Amino acid sequence: MGIGGVNRRFPELASGQWAVVCVEASTGIVCMPDGRWAGPDDQPYIVFSSRAAAQEFARATVVAKPTLECPLHDRDSAAVETIRNVEPEGVKKRAADDKAVPDSSVKPPRAVSRLIRWLRRR
Repeated sequence: MGIGGVNRRFPELASGQWAVVCVEASTGIVCMPDGRWAGPDDQPYIVFSSRAAAQEFARATVVAKPTLECPLHDRDSAAVETIRNVEPEGVKKRAADDKAVPDSSVKPPRAVSRLIRWLRRR
């Protein structure tokens, strides 16, 4: 049993298989794909036969439940990729065409600002 009594044993994967687990993005609490917290009798890992299938499931899950994120694990239980439903910092979407555009209200870090000034002097 893992933290909070949740069964977090990683499943045995064959070559080419991938496992996905859902977690609350804000807390890291392990959840089931429907968003409820995983209980002691739940197996939170879902096994897929390919990385593409795991990514497709993870994307659909975070679109349906934006508060979740889904790490994809390889055969060695390493989290190789995490699928999230958030916009990168400094980017917002236009409602009309739904394309990401830079948000001019976000200031770059000081080091970046200094680098930009230095490059402009050259």
